[in-house]
Parts: sequence; C-alpha cells; structure tokens
Amino acid sequence: MSEHCESIRLDDILITDELARRLPREPNLLAENQALRSLAQQLARAPEQMLQRLVDLAVELCEAGTAGVSLSETQSDGKVGFRWVAMAGELAHCMGGYIAYECCPCGACLDQGVPLLLSHPDRYFTYFQQVGVPLVENLVLPLIAEGQALGTIWIITHDEQGQFDSEDVRLMTGLANFTAATLLQHQQQVRELSVAGTALKQESTERKLAEERSLALIDNLPGGAAFVVDRDLRYTMAAGKALAIAQFQPEDFIGRTLFEALPSALAASYEPTVQP
Repeated sequence: MSEHCESIRLDDILITDELARRLPREPNLLAENQALRSLAQQLARAPEQMLQRLVDLAVELCEAGTAGVSLSETQSDGKVGFRWVAMAGELAHCMGGYIAYECCPCGACLDQGVPLLLSHPDRYFTYFQQVGVPLVENLVLPLIAEGQALGTIWIITHDEQGQFDSEDVRLMTGLANFTAATLLQHQQQVRELSVAGTALKQESTERKLAEERSLALIDNLPGGAAFVVDRDLRYTMAAGKALAIAQFQPEDFIGRTLFEALPSALAASYEPTVQP
C-alpha cells in the first residue's frame, strides 16, 4: 500500500531553495559551543543518552517544535526503513516508531545525500497525516560518516510563523557530523566487542571440552593419577584411580598448595619438578 499522495509529487513539497533566499539569523556561537561540549560530556558519562541530549538541544537551538534522529534499520525480510530512536518536542511520544524507507522524508534525504527542506511534508508522505498536529516545515539532514549512511537528524515546525534558514542548516550540519562520527565509532566498538565475546565463548567451550576429555582419560588410566598446579603451586586438578587406591579424594588436593596437601619433606622433593 502506497503512503504517497498520488496527486502530489515530491518536488511539490521540496522548498530547499528557500534556504538561500531567506535572511539567516545571527549565529549564536557561544550556545553552539556549549551544545557541542554538552554532547561530548554526555558521550563520556552516558553514551546511550547522547542522541536524546542531541534532539533536546536541536529543539532549543533551532526553536523547533519537534526534533528527532532516525537510524537506518533492516527488517527480517531485507527491507530497509527508519527507527525513531530519539525525539524531543511535541511529537516525542512517537519515539520508537518505525517507518519504511520510501514513506518518509529520511529516505528522500539519503537518496540525495544533502539537507532537504520540505513544506507540509504530510501532503506527500501521507503516513504523517495521522500524527494529529500540523507539520509546517521539515528540515532533514543526512547522518553520514566515512561514506556510510547511518540515518538522519531532522527538525519540524508546527506553526506558520516558524521558518528554517541557512543558519539552522549550518548549525544542524555541525551537530549531524559530530553525531555521525560518534555513532559510527560506537557501532564499530559494539561489533568488536561482539566478535571478542564470541571468540571468548568459543575458547571457553573448547577449553571445557578439552578438560572433560582429559578427565575422562585420567579417570580411566589404570592405577594412575594426574595433578595440575598453578603458578602458586596450588592444585587445580587431582584425578585418577590411584587417588582412591591411596584413599584420597580430589578435594584433598584441589584448592590447596603443594605444602598444604603433602607432608613437608615430600612436598619439598616434588617442588623442583612442578615449578613453572
């Protein structure tokens, strides 16, 4: 089912050229620097909350009605869409929602790879007619890092008096670039940790199997026994039929040092042979 109005084209709602004609407001570099510092601090303290801090700042700095971050997400059927992972403002209650790639301005933005300004986007993207509040202007910027399209950051006005200008684009571009670089680094770290965790799990499984095979072999060794000690000469393993013959149990050795488990003279005679 199409989520587009058949009588309206995408070009009918694109007003990106207006950004060059509108008189931009004066930059507030102090507020911008404070915002970037706040994001950096949030990244250090609680990185999982950085995107929410970002959209909170976007609403404030751009005097927008709503701001959000939409990240690309591939479904089980292979189709790509966007997940609203952070939202602030009037539509914050929609956070967590998912929308198909072709049904929202985010897809159009990534297709063109540049910031887009749309007027009343719900006229074409009819999915948004159900949100219940006016969508007057929608500024959407791509989140791209090292050639990878991660999603978009966007802001919306809900009244006719609110208009975006080139200063909003400049400001949001800086926030978008910072966010994209941070997101990519975080995703890479998550992947590396996942790979490392899988390797450790596999190594642990293989070690456990090797120990089980060794114990099975030792337990069936006729009249023999095997012992393993660590660097502190503490027994970590004691097994074999010879233990029972000598009326010992594994717990008589495991967890104890050589000198705690054996008579002093006998332990001293064994010490040179087990020293690492």
